Amino acid sequence: MKIGEIAKKLGLSIIGDSDIEISDVATLSSAKSEHISFYHNKKYSADLEKTLASAVVIQKKHLFDNAEFTAVISDNPLDDFRRVVEIFHPVIEQKPGISEFAHIDPQAEIGENVLIEPYAVIEKSTIAIRCRIGASSVIGDNVEIGENTRIFPRVVIYPNTKIGSNVIIHSGAIIGSDGFGYSRTADGVFRKIPQIGRVIIEDNVEIGANTAIDRGALDDTIIGAGTKIDNLVQIGHNVIIGKNCAITGQVGIAGSCKLGDRVLLGGQSGLAGHLILGDDVVVFAQAGVEKSFDDGTVLLGSPARPSRETLRQWAAMAKLPEIIKKMK
Repeated sequence: MKIGEIAKKLGLSIIGDSDIEISDVATLSSAKSEHISFYHNKKYSADLEKTLASAVVIQKKHLFDNAEFTAVISDNPLDDFRRVVEIFHPVIEQKPGISEFAHIDPQAEIGENVLIEPYAVIEKSTIAIRCRIGASSVIGDNVEIGENTRIFPRVVIYPNTKIGSNVIIHSGAIIGSDGFGYSRTADGVFRKIPQIGRVIIEDNVEIGANTAIDRGALDDTIIGAGTKIDNLVQIGHNVIIGKNCAITGQVGIAGSCKLGDRVLLGGQSGLAGHLILGDDVVVFAQAGVEKSFDDGTVLLGSPARPSRETLRQWAAMAKLPEIIKKMK
């Protein structure tokens, strides 16, 4: 496909030769002359200068003189490059159908154009139109799954879970397992507190592989619409996560935390229980959050503090060896 045709499909303008043929997408560093790439972060400026790609999706302000590639001008290169990838690698939808090796309860309600793969187990639940249930997945009693939702193989959905439309749940995820709730007797024995809440997953959520989301103890655990959760994330009981949040790998959120909208949690960060984070809070990787913070706070370190405060502390600590040496 010619660069000009790609730009036309995206509704974008170009600077350079529009007639060069492009056969695929690639990163700046690995691209060859038949590729289109993108640039959205100054960390890759050296790769941009050396790239062999014939076309790059880029903001006009980042285009340098004597560039040897054709520039596809974009205000949001990452998102527009996503659309380029979809042009060259469209999703191939599998044909609907129910495997003879699946176990489906006679009282289950299955919508039209649903794909249910071999050895899936579906109890008395409701699955809306155009869903996909992967092989060996288990859908418990009284589960509701909205339309166009895709559940990959070997996912377990516990009873009474409610899942919205256009949700993606990757392999190994466990949704609705019991929260970590116990009482303790006078002689120190732990007694399990029945966990009777649900998990509610709203529309357009994506949940990564081997992530676990606990059901509520009494109230519900809620994952807000548009939120994206990476692999290997633990979300405790009664947690409420707002809309359009991003939670990256190995994050742990203890029970009864409440996150606002558009919260970003970096890898391996952890939240102690019963915390409230406001809208647009950013938690950097490996931060340990042990108290609540207001809207827009950027948190760093463990214990996590507003980033400027943490950076001042780190700068002061870096000077300690020199100070001690002088004191001696």
